[in-house]
Amino acid sequence: MITFWQTLFGGSFAEIRPIMSGDEEAVQRDLFWSIWSDDRPQATCHLTIDRRRPILGGLGEVATASESRGRGFASDLCLRAKETFLAQGGKALFLGTVNPAAQRVYQRLGWQLIPGSQVMVLLSEHASPEAFFNDYFQPRGVPEGVTPIDIAVLDASERVAMIPLILYPHVERLLDANLNLYSTPSIAQKSCMGLYGKYSQVFSHNRGIGFAAHEIAGRTIGLATVQLNDADGARIDGFVHPHFHRAWDMLIRVCVSWCVSHHRRCEVEVARCDAEKLTRFEDLGFRITPPQAASDKSSVHNTSPEQDRIVLTLEESEWPLSPDL
Repeated sequence: MITFWQTLFGGSFAEIRPIMSGDEEAVQRDLFWSIWSDDRPQATCHLTIDRRRPILGGLGEVATASESRGRGFASDLCLRAKETFLAQGGKALFLGTVNPAAQRVYQRLGWQLIPGSQVMVLLSEHASPEAFFNDYFQPRGVPEGVTPIDIAVLDASERVAMIPLILYPHVERLLDANLNLYSTPSIAQKSCMGLYGKYSQVFSHNRGIGFAAHEIAGRTIGLATVQLNDADGARIDGFVHPHFHRAWDMLIRVCVSWCVSHHRRCEVEVARCDAEKLTRFEDLGFRITPPQAASDKSSVHNTSPEQDRIVLTLEESEWPLSPDL
């Protein structure tokens, strides 16, 4: 089926080989549906269910051979995936598509478009994506300051679990400079099941590492990355859901600690308009890198998103974090 997908969509589907081989079975449940004719696939569909949070799922590899289009094959397979997901207690099934015609088909099957994205979600208990996001990230009666938070190395267990966090409409503009990942109110998010692949590229070939923050119920509430450069430095960045600000400090401290243990100088890139994030990095000892003027951090220019950033560096003499790690 990989050859079938590569022929239809182009690009490499190498990342899905370990999934089909069962390498990620411990962290997610993967189900494949297909229709064949004359020993050739005519339509396919792939459902991924998160094991830590089985109320979350992702749909991908929805494809139809050109000679079989218009016969409802893909719709039938998606309907089977939908019924399977809901029957086991699923509440939010995500998919991504840039095809307007496909969007209309998914809408007829019950999916809704998430504002600020080309990602859709099927909901079993909520009237809208906004209602789902608001409910999903509620602290559940535990004060934010005392909510137990766990920091773990980012791995394939986040493939589905990270989707609600990234699609949430953050006020912060630039979520992670290492991925050029922006909040949905700033730049439309086109990816869904490919989001984890963007992260894994950052730390592939021992060029960095990622971390994820989880609260007591297992929800992913924060993500961070460290990307090494060709010299002796590393760029770090991360973001969290606004209900869990403490997780941001924890993630950044872990990133910096990792850099220090690997003898790497830390720097960050922050959008100038993200004043609160700039201040939080400065509170941790990061300083604006010359020749940028300090006054620049409060200005917003009509430039491209990539240009509208400011760089801060953490020197060893400013390292204040180790006593709390």
